[in-house]
Amino acid sequence: MVDSKRFLRITSRRALQLLPGLAFLAIWQVLGMRLSVGFFFSTPLDVARTIGSLIVSGELQRNLCVTAAETLGGFVLGNLVGSAFGIGLWYSETSAWIAKPYLTILGSVPVFALAPMTILWFGIGVGAKVALAFLGTVLVAAAQAHRGVRLADPLLVRRFRVFGASRAAIFRHLLLPSAALWIIGSLRLTIGSALLGAFVGEFIASDRGLGHLIVRASGLYDAATVIAGVITLGLMALTLDAVIDMIETRTHARNGAGSRDSSGGR
Repeated sequence: MVDSKRFLRITSRRALQLLPGLAFLAIWQVLGMRLSVGFFFSTPLDVARTIGSLIVSGELQRNLCVTAAETLGGFVLGNLVGSAFGIGLWYSETSAWIAKPYLTILGSVPVFALAPMTILWFGIGVGAKVALAFLGTVLVAAAQAHRGVRLADPLLVRRFRVFGASRAAIFRHLLLPSAALWIIGSLRLTIGSALLGAFVGEFIASDRGLGHLIVRASGLYDAATVIAGVITLGLMALTLDAVIDMIETRTHARNGAGSRDSSGGR
């Protein structure tokens, strides 16, 4: 009985969540048919048929895989390098003080402003898009990791020092877990930046990927294919966001269990 009530509650919430989207699709379809604006905006049915044909031909999957690989490549590299750099700044306050204005300046530069240079350096292949995704990710990861180690509980740091813990032990057992929470909390920001960087690179110059698909279709005034590409990008972003949400949930649950174990041990 409890499970059936929970199922009904979840189903009703999902239905309520889908309602605005279904209403939008219905209005869009009616306007596209009645006002004859399908050339400019297409219609949901035309977009659905286009997505089906792109899937059957394999074109959608090929371009999606390219964009996903570029995004994830830049995302992983950017988080690894940025997190290591941000955490490493804890070892030297002087280095952190010197690096701060440069991180601020570079972090304020829009990633698409660097797109022409990365294409000049890496060409129009996958490397340029990974580089843009990396640049869109690395500075955010560095800033969040450094903030995580700086905001570790100072009382705990003093306790570690009172009990004679070495600098390396404080870093490993206290500061690193604190930074990890901040890094994981920023993954949603960095995955969006990585996706934006990869797409901007494809949009400016590429021979494959969802950005290339959208640019090519817009040049042919093919509104249905443009919208199909945008929808695919949105679904990709939604999937990545769901994966990150799972990572955050498991991390917080593990940390909560660890805290309870520590409390029980005391």
